[in-house]
Amino acid sequence: MALRVDERDLGRLQPLARGGMAELFDLPDFRIGEHPDWPMVYKRFKRAVRPVPVFGLEALVKLRDGLHPDQQKAMDQQFNWMLRVVVDDQPGPRGSCSRDWTARTSPRSTTVTVRSARNRTRRRTLRPRTCSSSGGGSRIPVWRSGC
Repeated sequence: MALRVDERDLGRLQPLARGGMAELFDLPDFRIGEHPDWPMVYKRFKRAVRPVPVFGLEALVKLRDGLHPDQQKAMDQQFNWMLRVVVDDQPGPRGSCSRDWTARTSPRSTTVTVRSARNRTRRRTLRPRTCSSSGGGSRIPVWRSGC
């Protein structure tokens, strides 16, 4: 399977958020073969941080790809891992594609156990909320108990 994809093959890019190093886009027209039901997002590096070494991003994508399917499933439940390296006609990768983790595809809430430094535990309910990110005032969905 090809772990690189050309930026021109991603289809429409719908802006989601912008930070100091990258912009995040929804990819309504792009899916990957092994998970055609997964909505995808694209993290596009800004020109100021390019070129990024392609071997580093590819190594991270290959790490997940080389796991047993059960291990991939467990990883996918815990992390928003890069699934493709996006390239263009410039040196180094343009960015990466990951599964869309936003509130519209997430459960309404999840409960976690938090352990303090004094070894006390408490349960907290986290809900997806839209909060202001640092730098630029972008509004992005995040899992938080409050904003």
